[in-house]
Amino acid sequence: ALLINNIYNHINKKSIFNDFLIHFICYLILLLFYYKGGGKNIPYFLHTIKMLPFFILGTYFSKYQIIKTSFTSSYLLFIIATMGYVLCYCFHDQVPSNFNFKGLFAIPIIIYLSSRHLNKNLIFLKFIGKYTLEIYIFHWFILALFPSINHLFDQELIRNFVILFFFTLFISIPIVLISIVISNILKKNRISRLICFGEYKL
Repeated sequence: ALLINNIYNHINKKSIFNDFLIHFICYLILLLFYYKGGGKNIPYFLHTIKMLPFFILGTYFSKYQIIKTSFTSSYLLFIIATMGYVLCYCFHDQVPSNFNFKGLFAIPIIIYLSSRHLNKNLIFLKFIGKYTLEIYIFHWFILALFPSINHLFDQELIRNFVILFFFTLFISIPIVLISIVISNILKKNRISRLICFGEYKL
């Protein structure tokens, strides 16, 4: 891993084109490896493939100012992302892929709106943003304790967008708070912090 990282840093001279080309080639290799049958028996390999583009997008956002400016200030990008999200929401059954295209369009929408309208009255959202990794890790386990929640989403009434929004908000807030509490407890121990979050501090 260190060798690959050193080669990557040597080749890439902070160029968006180089970054995209390298990541695109690596992603194609992972896809080919999976669909050729090589990765189907590896735990979480498919999930890693699905989530990798979001991680890469995050590195671009932190590395390149032009990307950050586009996401936070470009009204055109916001409109395009909104249209893409609506189309994915309406025609998700017709898209021949399990990739979360809605999530990919939702990211620039959320960043644009939060950068424009996030203020001291929404400090809670800033607080949550500091624990996105912890929430992502633990919410799976918390949801698994309540399998009946999945059945509720199958109900016709819940498919209404307004009802769905408030229903998910009612569920997500307690789960977010519980995830943050659990993560703070685990981070107090060096071993659990290393196992759960990959963090090692002397």
